[in-house]
Amino acid sequence: MSIHKAKKFYQELTPQQKHFVDTKTINTTLSIKHWIAFLKKASDFDEYVETARKTLNLRLTLYIILLIVSIFLYFVFEVYYGLLPPVVISVLIFHTARTKSEFVKRDINNYLRLFFMPILEAIHDKAGEEAKLSASLDFRDPFKAAPPAKSDYMRAGRKRNVSLYEHKVVIAGVTLADNSYLETALLDEIRTISYTNPRGKHKSKTKTMHRVFMRLSASKQVYTLNTPSSFPQRVEVSQDDNYHILKLKEKHKKEAYEILNPLTFFTSLGVLYTLLNPVVPLTGAA
Repeated sequence: MSIHKAKKFYQELTPQQKHFVDTKTINTTLSIKHWIAFLKKASDFDEYVETARKTLNLRLTLYIILLIVSIFLYFVFEVYYGLLPPVVISVLIFHTARTKSEFVKRDINNYLRLFFMPILEAIHDKAGEEAKLSASLDFRDPFKAAPPAKSDYMRAGRKRNVSLYEHKVVIAGVTLADNSYLETALLDEIRTISYTNPRGKHKSKTKTMHRVFMRLSASKQVYTLNTPSSFPQRVEVSQDDNYHILKLKEKHKKEAYEILNPLTFFTSLGVLYTLLNPVVPLTGAA
């Protein structure tokens, strides 16, 4: 049963992993292999939690239906022992709701399972398991982590209320196998807009702006730069004595709240590498 597995899995986590599951944030430096080992358990637990919550939602729906039916039957037949089923079902609803609440508190943002873990696996291939990754991660619910910035504006003569949530999901840096140093950051700007339409009905919608920042410092001993005319506008290029420094800033808009597709991240990194030419053909470069 998924509920039992989720509870058992949580108890098997280390104290550090439990702390991460409870807070959903971490800021440290670890080798890639230790990052994967540490986060894989939390990721697996989150998958159990998601399945358990679906099961609990179905149970709550069923219990509520049974409660309504049992109360109806009590008033129809008017027998004193007819109160027993509603009482028993109410107790079941209470315990189920409490269990669900515990799982909700430990629910981790899907950015862990569906975004960061695939990126970790890719970095493992490009940097090696012993490479040190410094990262600040925030996998909390962005709508609950901090109060939003509120504002309003007029449109078609009606006021629209805006709540802006800023979610710094990932800030990280790692040295890759080709001796390049990759720094990246992902910031989500989530806007909820609420208003009343001409018919007097309350409406709301959510929009997400994914802001991706990358800085790739590529060793001059390993790479040369392409001609300046080939640089995309969203890429800024500079140099120091030892490195070609490529900075990329991108924005990706979504008409809902959703996580950034990791393929978008890999595509952005690929853009930077297309601007470099290896001095000697590489076997492990991105």
